[in-house]
Amino acid sequence: MASSIANGITNLQIATNGSSTKPASATNGAGIKLGHSTRSQFQFNEEKHWRNLNHGSFGTYPKTVASKQEEFRKQAESSPDYWFRYQRTSVLDESRTALAGLLNANVDEIVLVFNATLGVNTVLRSLIWEEGDVIIYFTTAYGACQKTIGYITDTTCVQSVAILLEYPKTDEQILQDFQATIDAIKASGRKPKLAMFDTISSMPAMRLPFERLTESCRRNNIFSLIDGAHSVGQIKIDLKSLQPDFYVSNCHKYVNLTFATRIFSFVIRLSPLFPVTLKEFM
Repeated sequence: MASSIANGITNLQIATNGSSTKPASATNGAGIKLGHSTRSQFQFNEEKHWRNLNHGSFGTYPKTVASKQEEFRKQAESSPDYWFRYQRTSVLDESRTALAGLLNANVDEIVLVFNATLGVNTVLRSLIWEEGDVIIYFTTAYGACQKTIGYITDTTCVQSVAILLEYPKTDEQILQDFQATIDAIKASGRKPKLAMFDTISSMPAMRLPFERLTESCRRNNIFSLIDGAHSVGQIKIDLKSLQPDFYVSNCHKYVNLTFATRIFSFVIRLSPLFPVTLKEFM
């Protein structure tokens, strides 16, 4: 929902930038001050004294966002046909615009999807794989994404190579392993076509040198697919500077938006790679 996303992003920016010293009310949308007063802005179970520590799996959203979501739900239910035919698209465009501002991305390259794993599946299942193509990924990749790679390699001619990533390991060592894997694949007469890697892996929770991995992909003419599920709201993401080929993320974890708010970003020049049936969706 557009205003829900805008409210959530405003709350995030004001709280992290420190530009507001007053707790938000349910009506003024002025943002939320960090600290004990924040608790009253959310829907946590007070009787059980709930402390929501695991935002990585299931984040939550403040009452202001819940209120706006309910407002949109009532609008949709009051005139369903009119809402879905004439209002929904403009609301989604407002949401995409708000997210593009947060990520410093082109609005035309931002798509809302049901979850980040769907974004990964959209890429892996849409590319046309040829004999000798190879997908590269790290062993710390999210399980569902690894299973999708497994399905693709089982049902098409593409192969995959997993780079063992065990800590402690420095960023330089990770980059060296990445380049060594690329070199070995090329030396075998195969083509490294796509590399998938995290911004911050889920288990263990480690920040990868994704900026330099993306640069390495460009140098080696490899598609970069970034799983940024744990990045938006935790670390700064500048997609115009980063320039990945594909980037997916979630907003229900650290931007305090609803569970159905996820992002799929792709480069416009790559849109011909997707089936015609997907282009209406994009």
